[in-house]
Amino acid sequence: MDKLMLLTCAVLLLAENAFSAVSDDELIANVFQTACKCIPFYQCQNGTQTRDGAGLIQYRLIAPKCNCQCQAITERCCYVPPENIPIDATTTKPIDGPTSTDKPEVTTSGPRKTTTRPRRKPRCGMRRVDLFETRIMGAKNKTKSSEFPWMVAIFHNEENNGNQVKRYMCAGSLIHERVVMTVAHCANQLVPENTVLRAGAWDLSCNEEAYPHQDRIVSQIIMHSQYNARYVTNDVALLVTTTPFKFAMNVDILCLPKIDDVVSDDSCIGAGWGKNETGAFQHAMKYVELPTVSRDECESKLQETRLGPYFTLPESVMCAGGVPGKDTCKGDGGSPLICPIKGQPNRYQQVGIVAAGIGCGTDVPGIYADVAFLRPWIDQQVTQLGFIPAYNY
Repeated sequence: MDKLMLLTCAVLLLAENAFSAVSDDELIANVFQTACKCIPFYQCQNGTQTRDGAGLIQYRLIAPKCNCQCQAITERCCYVPPENIPIDATTTKPIDGPTSTDKPEVTTSGPRKTTTRPRRKPRCGMRRVDLFETRIMGAKNKTKSSEFPWMVAIFHNEENNGNQVKRYMCAGSLIHERVVMTVAHCANQLVPENTVLRAGAWDLSCNEEAYPHQDRIVSQIIMHSQYNARYVTNDVALLVTTTPFKFAMNVDILCLPKIDDVVSDDSCIGAGWGKNETGAFQHAMKYVELPTVSRDECESKLQETRLGPYFTLPESVMCAGGVPGKDTCKGDGGSPLICPIKGQPNRYQQVGIVAAGIGCGTDVPGIYADVAFLRPWIDQQVTQLGFIPAYNY
């Protein structure tokens, strides 16, 4: 018995001496080595497998073309967005360039805080299907002028060789006579007094249309405080105009879904002025029918891409598409993804905002900001502006 105890003590002593010869850092490193794997370099960030797609998901925004010459090999010619300016920034001068019969109006103060209703109570989300007769990627159906009266084109006034020109940035949706909703990753590049919102437009290359478009200047940009550009989370912003849009046949507001509502539908629609199936940007608005995709299916499809098998879909996004050859694409960013309201013919609600994706027109669904999830934030901002929401149905 004594010999057995002496043998046990000797073994414990040897083990203690062996471990004491190894540092704490070495012990930790040995433990972590068992969890290390060889993965594609772009999935490894700061030594750890990325699961949120940071930096790997492509925004559906037009990339600025830069051609500056960099001296150092460590530098890259890159577009530098303007600095953010105070939230109650004011406009100081009219904007030159193409205008409608209703010229942009100018104010020297931020948005009024008085509680106001739209002057004519609109019936949100009504699609105009009985109008005149133009493709987004894979779209066989062409839009008609005024068919989607909530669509808004967002321009930024810039200097080009001494001339002031409008550069198309992205799209948005009219949800109040003075509020346009778009994606934060586009709004982040805008300066309010240089931003023009055009409602009622169909062909962006034409000033003479069946119904005149309306231009308004932006006085305030409200971005979600928890927006994260790398992870495409809470990708939403509201642009507030200095003066209201006037409701017309080609200008009206879009309905929003109820809070946390999950819409499953195969006949949703994405519309915009982005690339078509040939890769060309469009002057005339196009649309394409897309199915919504469940979170589990979407996450599974995205895990098969460069995002890797551990990618987790953020809760502030939803998915649609996944049909080869049919998709929203670059230039459609900020456009609404709309779905029919059950039991109400030709009436639609905005379930998503075109945000990002892995390529265009593949079997991988596109990523959209989830409007139902973001409704509490949207309602809060609209109410704080002193406006009464008219987007409920």
